Amino acid sequence: MSSLNSNQEKKSSASKTKTQKTFPDGALLRTAGEGDDASVVAYPSVDIGANLVDDAFEKDANEVLQRAKKTGLRAVVVTGTSITGSQLAVEFAEEKSTDELRVYATCGVHPHDAKSATETTMSELRELASHPKCVAVGECGLDFDRNFSPQDTQKRVFEQQLALAKELGKPVFMHCRDAAEELRECVERAGCEFG
Repeated sequence: MSSLNSNQEKKSSASKTKTQKTFPDGALLRTAGEGDDASVVAYPSVDIGANLVDDAFEKDANEVLQRAKKTGLRAVVVTGTSITGSQLAVEFAEEKSTDELRVYATCGVHPHDAKSATETTMSELRELASHPKCVAVGECGLDFDRNFSPQDTQKRVFEQQLALAKELGKPVFMHCRDAAEELRECVERAGCEFG
């Protein structure tokens, strides 16, 4: 029994060593082929929901980015959840992006912040979302669990952002909690499709 375990440990150790020599820690891996023809393929990985402009990361954002590089991430998308947060996300992306780890931003108004939208919010958001570092409109959507903003306000601001994304030809980074049917209806009313 111990020789079987020992052989399994040797195989496992050899397999781990081969993988560690070839791919960075944390890379998403897939085996292609079978038997002696099998090979391991690494997929480039992207973190699409990094809240690095949140106050909680003020002191260690650089450390987080270093860990992201070490684990094999190729890009990080920093989330904008308000006009101020979107501006910070774009500035962060401009400042921190490197050839080794590209940093991008989303620009949007989170459903929790929908109540703070004013007459100028969408024009400000249009300008931010037009920036080359902005890769999506959002984080936007509906959150009927917490209801920090009234539901009708969430729907209105979400639909405005869907229209903006359509106008700019950008994808939407959506948030949905306890509002799946209503979110689908908003998407359909805006003439957008899931895909």
